[in-house]
Amino acid sequence: MDEKSSTAAVATDVSASPSQLKFPKQARILSKNHFRGVMRANQKRVGNALIVHYRMGKSRCPKLGLTVSKKYGNAVKRNRFKRLVREAFRKLTPELPPDLELNIQPRFPPKTITLKDVTYELSKFRATESC
Repeated sequence: MDEKSSTAAVATDVSASPSQLKFPKQARILSKNHFRGVMRANQKRVGNALIVHYRMGKSRCPKLGLTVSKKYGNAVKRNRFKRLVREAFRKLTPELPPDLELNIQPRFPPKTITLKDVTYELSKFRATESC
């Protein structure tokens, strides 16, 4: 009985519109030169779970880049980390400055990082605060 009720709860959470669940190309850092530019800006914040390199760019919406090396763990662990960060970024995008460019790396090999941890660390970049 618990399986059915938890499955029903998951189904209702997924009922968001498809446009809210997307991570469009315009919100990504894709090129090697773009990644290098963010890294060369020499602005970073080190949190408990993340290292966030950032710069104020010229884009009209916040951009996200992810760098996760094999040292972090196997593909399952790396992909889980990336999914958590992308989800936190999607939730906070309306509150972030429009010209913010982020490149995020994990700080340590995985223990138990949660969406709440990632969201907390990214919330420090809200538009109301200066970077």
